[in-house]
Amino acid sequence: MNISHICRPLLVSLGLLAAAGSVAIDAVPAHAASARTVSVFYYKVHMTDDSDSFGSGEITYHYSVNRDSTKLKHSGVWSHSSGGNYYNFLDPITFQTSASSVELDVMAADDDQDPGDLCSAALGNTPVPSAWNQGSNTCADWNTAKGVFSLPAGSGSQWVWITSPSGAIQFSVLAQIWWSA
Repeated sequence: MNISHICRPLLVSLGLLAAAGSVAIDAVPAHAASARTVSVFYYKVHMTDDSDSFGSGEITYHYSVNRDSTKLKHSGVWSHSSGGNYYNFLDPITFQTSASSVELDVMAADDDQDPGDLCSAALGNTPVPSAWNQGSNTCADWNTAKGVFSLPAGSGSQWVWITSPSGAIQFSVLAQIWWSA
């Protein structure tokens, strides 16, 4: 059975196979790094605009690394106002990787329903982290801050900011990334 039609797209996406080229399935590029431990701690959210005209937003945060569902944490619902700084009490996301960069993603969603709105997750009216986008409907406003950061050789750490684009809800997140060889 020839499974190259299944493996080829995966190997191309991982950078182990050139899109137009052909190599053996077990080939590894010479520049491949050995696996190392990486931890990401989402430290603080600065809420620029909570999307509520009156009062605080009822914000739920979804924190992810590389948009991997096994590296996803949820904050629960918090009352956060525009202009405020809010600190995260979730454990760091720690994993093994040989990648030379890491993508950080945070989605913030504000429950924006009004009395009489038929809003529920079952009806598909609330955003889901798998979308990692921005939008607004009668039930919610949401946006995603994201950034890709390099992981230099060896061990180290860096503080980074990611900021959501303009939208109904706007925020920035301060995170710390640690890596060790």
